[in-house]
Amino acid sequence: MNRMSKRTSIAAVVGAAGLIAAASLAPTVFAEEPDPTALQAVDLVLTQVAVANTPTAGTPGPDGSIWIAERAGVVRVLDENGLGSPVLDISDEVSVLGEGGLLGLAFDPDLAHFYVSFTGLDGGTNIDEFAVADGQLLPDTRRSVFTHPQPFSNHNGGNILFGPDNLLYIGLGDGGGSGDPQGNGQDLGTLLGTILRIDPHGAEPYAIPADNPFVDDPNARDEIWAYGLRNPWRFAFDAETGELWTADVGQNLIEEVNLAPAGVGGQNYGWSLMEGTMPFNGEEPADHHAPIFEYDNDGARCAITGGYVYRGEAIPDLQGAYLFSDYCEGDIRALEIQDGEVIESNLIDIPSGGTFSFVQGPDLEIYVLDGRFGNISRIDPAEGPDPDPTDPDPTDPDPTDPDPTDPTDPTGDACTATINIVSDWGSGWQGNVTVTAVEGLDNWSLQWTWPGDQAITSHWNADLNTTGTSVTATDVGWNGTIAAGQSLEVFGFIATGAGSAPQITCTTA
Repeated sequence: MNRMSKRTSIAAVVGAAGLIAAASLAPTVFAEEPDPTALQAVDLVLTQVAVANTPTAGTPGPDGSIWIAERAGVVRVLDENGLGSPVLDISDEVSVLGEGGLLGLAFDPDLAHFYVSFTGLDGGTNIDEFAVADGQLLPDTRRSVFTHPQPFSNHNGGNILFGPDNLLYIGLGDGGGSGDPQGNGQDLGTLLGTILRIDPHGAEPYAIPADNPFVDDPNARDEIWAYGLRNPWRFAFDAETGELWTADVGQNLIEEVNLAPAGVGGQNYGWSLMEGTMPFNGEEPADHHAPIFEYDNDGARCAITGGYVYRGEAIPDLQGAYLFSDYCEGDIRALEIQDGEVIESNLIDIPSGGTFSFVQGPDLEIYVLDGRFGNISRIDPAEGPDPDPTDPDPTDPDPTDPDPTDPTDPTGDACTATINIVSDWGSGWQGNVTVTAVEGLDNWSLQWTWPGDQAITSHWNADLNTTGTSVTATDVGWNGTIAAGQSLEVFGFIATGAGSAPQITCTTA
């Protein structure tokens, strides 16, 4: 297991303007601060407890269960008997184009209402509520709590959770495209690029808390709790201190972690004037609430996946550390704040990448959701007990699921590839590329020729070379391995010209 520790001074991360006093980030964060040397020595494993179809989110439920969202629009319950049959299926209402899907789940503190956050067929964000009785959803009680249109198919956000104040927090990205083309990040007149705070029980469809930070600002939306965010895919409250940790997915250079004091809103996290502590499209705003930690988007790491501050009991040496990952790299990492320094440690190597989300269980232990292979795993101490042989085998396929090995290629090629046009806004468009492995792949290379004046202006998760109208794209390591019969969305791009999906030649070395 590769061990790595990196120290960053909070003062260095705040930025040259020094707009946030380091004292305001003093480690009230940790009730019992772990020794960084002890954290490096802790030996952890991922214990697989179930397999789902592209699990995206989860939340503690009744009777010690965990409710799991599958991207297509299905909710299943994970308990001591394994992952059960669907308790909710809204797949006929959910769009999975681009970054869409069923993206968030939450119960209110009394477990009396259940909430789902999903992308509708029109591409907009939807949050619906169901009443719960005796641990069961009551379908006839469904109501719409919140809707908002999305101009593009990426940066949907989608996270929802109840805070220590029993209010619902909602994460919305900047609306997508590339580089915040509509300027939503710094616009308090829109709900995009924000974390919202509402009371779903106070009015129909919801009430706005009187102490929200912008309720007295005639130029701001009252629902906003914090703004200046590009895509707050995952954020979470520390279960002990109430502080809010927000991981914001970066553009091309920086992935960042932000920290806000308990009960304090109004932060401007800087996007799109700033990407982390670097100017992106202007100058640093005077009220910039800079990240406490950032890292380079270097190809191996491309999109941060926020997690939780560990407050469980199974791993005492991990107590108080903030866990996070990156979708491309996949490794489980930890942050600690000690003596004015942020210490990053690599805890668990996951060579395949694909860490989609974390779940904090009812006992505060942490689970990891793998968006590539569907694994649901618990973070355990390596010396933990062996799995109970009477437990259901998490690798047993669900007989109701489609056979993933069914696709065939009559040409006998090792792989095929397609471009899916997920959004077209006239002056540009987004394409996502899917590779299907006829035989097992360790790497792939794609070649195609544009039929017209198309040109790629930005891309992610591939090494790309363009000569005239010819394009060659190759994997970046973590996304090169694809099992036989599996289809995997491997990279994406933004292009100009008319949207086009030309024939692609897929080869492997």
